[in-house]
Amino acid sequence: MIESGLLRTACLHWQARVAEGGVTPWRHDPAPAWHLGRPWFAVWALVPREPAVAAHLACLQTGLAPWLAPQYRRQAHITLAVAGFPVRCAQQADELSWAQLRQQMQLLKRLNNEPVVCRTSYLSSFAHAPFLAVEVPELVNQWRTLLGAEHREAAHQFRFTPHLTLGVYRYRLALPALERRLKALDHLAPLSFSADLALLGYRPAQFCGPLTRLG
Repeated sequence: MIESGLLRTACLHWQARVAEGGVTPWRHDPAPAWHLGRPWFAVWALVPREPAVAAHLACLQTGLAPWLAPQYRRQAHITLAVAGFPVRCAQQADELSWAQLRQQMQLLKRLNNEPVVCRTSYLSSFAHAPFLAVEVPELVNQWRTLLGAEHREAAHQFRFTPHLTLGVYRYRLALPALERRLKALDHLAPLSFSADLALLGYRPAQFCGPLTRLG
């Protein structure tokens, strides 16, 4: 089923609330103003182990293909918290040193170093991207607390929504048409899967480029 709070859903990073009237394309800004030439931007995420997850997403993406930007190349992942720009020596507020990131990983693994079990749920949408919601264990909230994610998100009025992104929109779409399409696609049985905690990075100068495991 489609979440009744479609208009109010929000999440991390570039995924913003759905505006009244419809969803809009994600516009990538190639200018280096925000990344300042730094090569990586990193997030803490869960990476599914089973190939069935990619197949599950591919089925949904096929149904939305006319509306999705073809350049999207991100692998399946569930973002838990933004890490920032990894650098050798952190100087800016949005940077973390590699040493700090390694220390964070050690602390996270002390809480749990085993795969966690997740389960797919409903289809919905952010302002620029459709997604498949995911149910995650309570351990995820403990990880996020350790990373200080709630404080960072509150400053930007974000609400954590565990999910698997299906892509980004290439066109502006009216909400009634989007809701009809999501409802038509939301017939797959929920999928349970195991996932590993990882530090993932992407090239901020690229448009929705692939993710690389950084830790």
